[in-house]
Amino acid sequence: MDQKPVKLAYRLIFVWSESKARQEATTRERHVAKVCAEFEAVERNLGRYSLTTTEAIVRRLESAKGKYAEVTLFENRLAKDKKGRFQFAWGLDADALKRWQDLEGVYVLKTNLPRTTHRLTKVLRKYKEQSQVERRFHHLKGPLAVAPMFLKNPERIAGLLCILVWALTVLALMERQMRRELKGQAMYGLYPENRPSPAPTGPALMESLSGLCIVIVRQGGTATVTRGLSQPYPTQRRILHLLGIKSERLQTFKRRCGMCVFRHLATDSPISCTPAHCRSYSFPSGSRSLVWSLPRSPRSSSRTSYLRSAIYRAVFPTGGRK
Repeated sequence: MDQKPVKLAYRLIFVWSESKARQEATTRERHVAKVCAEFEAVERNLGRYSLTTTEAIVRRLESAKGKYAEVTLFENRLAKDKKGRFQFAWGLDADALKRWQDLEGVYVLKTNLPRTTHRLTKVLRKYKEQSQVERRFHHLKGPLAVAPMFLKNPERIAGLLCILVWALTVLALMERQMRRELKGQAMYGLYPENRPSPAPTGPALMESLSGLCIVIVRQGGTATVTRGLSQPYPTQRRILHLLGIKSERLQTFKRRCGMCVFRHLATDSPISCTPAHCRSYSFPSGSRSLVWSLPRSPRSSSRTSYLRSAIYRAVFPTGGRK
């Protein structure tokens, strides 16, 4: 058969990272030390305990190979002398170690992006941006408290996913707004010991706002009940200021129909929760309502990553709906 050159639809880019090389060198040294300790234990206990047969010794050495890939850097030989005693010799292969060190910090990028529009630096920058996407997946599983649940039909699954994406969008927008307003300056008060935070994250902001609570005042002898939010402390006030949220927009509501609350904020009409009102509602064109609510902690203790915080929900109505 005629051998024809094959033109690949992708290209391979070899990248060397100094920080990755330093990290891999530290890992290699730690694993080499553990392999040396394992080989020394085998050499010290040859012919004793469970290491009395060739099969047992080989099985012990194979278990070390399964734990650490750095075992390939060693040369070892198991034999018996004239008296039938086991002899185990081992040492570090200098050539194998040199080849291993040459590849530390090196990784390969495979891409189909055209060479004319995407140079090496641009491809590498695109690759680095993938970590931000992975971080958003982490936020879905952590601060937003995604957990397995049973839903009866696909429509409810789609609705739940839509709500989660909304919450993730709000989290990302809060993070972006804070970093834009800080303009490279550090934010204090988010971390213990008042450590600076040059790039505040969404979960850190939510955890800081989790201290907001509802204060209920009941006057003695009367049925008068006053509800209000506690005064935010300085860090919370700074967060609200940088997010462009006025403190007077923070309101508390009793357990009522959510649509009635939205209608109240959009039209300044009294809150009434009647069946007819809940079935049919409309917003004036171009109105925008903002609701801040304080969710309770989930009942399941397994959701330890759940951050009890003020959840921002924005409604952009498009007219009357049923």
